[in-house]
Amino acid sequence: MKLLGAAIRAVTFAAAACLAFALPASDDAYRAATPGGYDVIQLQPSGAVVSILGLFECPQLQGAQHINQGLESRILLADGARLERFPRQFSVRVTASLRKSLMEPPEYTVQTDKAPGDFLLGLKFRLQAFDGLDHQVILPKSVTMIGVPASVSYDERIYRLNFDVGDRPITSRFLLEV
Repeated sequence: MKLLGAAIRAVTFAAAACLAFALPASDDAYRAATPGGYDVIQLQPSGAVVSILGLFECPQLQGAQHINQGLESRILLADGARLERFPRQFSVRVTASLRKSLMEPPEYTVQTDKAPGDFLLGLKFRLQAFDGLDHQVILPKSVTMIGVPASVSYDERIYRLNFDVGDRPITSRFLLEV
């Protein structure tokens, strides 16, 4: 994830949104909610370690199947129709935690004057969309903090980001920046 802000620029969280991370399970069916990846960063000068996890939620993909490989590759929806365009709307659930939930060492350090809890409350989000050489930045339609309210001091924050990416070819790829 890329942490955005005046003093925050560092972490890359590669995500190819719904389709790339809704990889078929052993029964070859896609899932509506699929882990999208994670990053572990260390805040300086506090030394606090932050785990950032992403979960892509795309109900249109529930039960879809990936058929063939290479040039013959295609995705069939649960009703048998061929998926021709990328799903226009999807959500990303981002968990930012000071808990030791991941055993990975921090890959990046971020300089911030904020206390760790305030850092979690101040996260911003955007999505970069790529299709070939075309590039577009997409801001979330909405950002909702779910779980513990911001007014309560806590070591973890969970956000639901709702995106409308418009009409995009199935070949589109996305990079979520936090």
